[in-house]
Amino acid sequence: MLKKEMIFLDLDLKNKEEVIRFLGNKLYEQGNITKDYVESMIKREQEMSTYLKNGIALPHGIMSESLEGIYENGVALAVINNEIEWDQGNTVKIVLAIAADRITHMDILAKIAKIASDNEKINKLLTMSEDEIVLNFNK
Repeated sequence: MLKKEMIFLDLDLKNKEEVIRFLGNKLYEQGNITKDYVESMIKREQEMSTYLKNGIALPHGIMSESLEGIYENGVALAVINNEIEWDQGNTVKIVLAIAADRITHMDILAKIAKIASDNEKINKLLTMSEDEIVLNFNK
């Protein structure tokens, strides 16, 4: 599901809304989602943080509102040069934007939760190339 062209390394973004809009617009440009879905991602983040743990956030739209905004399941990944504050007391360096049906969404969450629980895997992810990330994510 994660494609090489949807991986963005060494980004210089300043805040979570900028990151969400960047990744959301990439999903939109690939034809995965509508512009409204990008706004749903922002709204979802305002209502409840999508911070997972260990510097990883998983922004996505509000499920009850946004499914019609998804044309095709898609994922976009950003690795940010400098950690940014995501919510009070939590900073992120890895952001994975998700636009997917409920079943695929849950599969992605399970896969990322395994990575987020292992600092060694996180550190490895931060040094991988796009090709290596695709191979590891799509196993």
